[in-house]
Amino acid sequence: MTKASEIAFNIEYAIQPNDSTAGSLVTKTVPYTATDPTSFDFQTGAVLEPADWNMGLVLAPAYIDSLDQIVPAPAVIFNYANGTRVGVLTNSKFDDIGNVQTTMIWQTESADNRPFGYQGAYEVLVYNSGLQIVLVENPGYVYIIDDGAGAFYKLRFKDWGDGLVLFEYAAL
Repeated sequence: MTKASEIAFNIEYAIQPNDSTAGSLVTKTVPYTATDPTSFDFQTGAVLEPADWNMGLVLAPAYIDSLDQIVPAPAVIFNYANGTRVGVLTNSKFDDIGNVQTTMIWQTESADNRPFGYQGAYEVLVYNSGLQIVLVENPGYVYIIDDGAGAFYKLRFKDWGDGLVLFEYAAL
């Protein structure tokens, strides 16, 4: 990124063809806002239309104290904008959950509160700088997801290995 404002950012990038040579430098201005983030396709150079999604696995910038630097850290995000809601059960077994509890506490997210992000109350993926690996912090937690359209799911993150997140989910 070469420049950013509250409504757009400028990026310069090059696509490396299969022959390992550097591609042509491309400069793009990409519109976005804090409430309307943008998806961008580097292959086509186009801003993509928003897709309907509930959960994303992303790399997000995080400051790691022990490294004294900002690094791209794996994170789990949820699309609250489309009505998705998420609750966390910390003392229930995945196989024992058959419905949504009427007392479910639904998490919220804001600029100051990201419960599933880096150092959040329910952070899913944690970077262990001593071991230099990513771990699933609480593999016993069960996440209840309301997709905003009337369907509910239970989800648990089981493991992280070789850059892949192993999770299990089922409809409720």
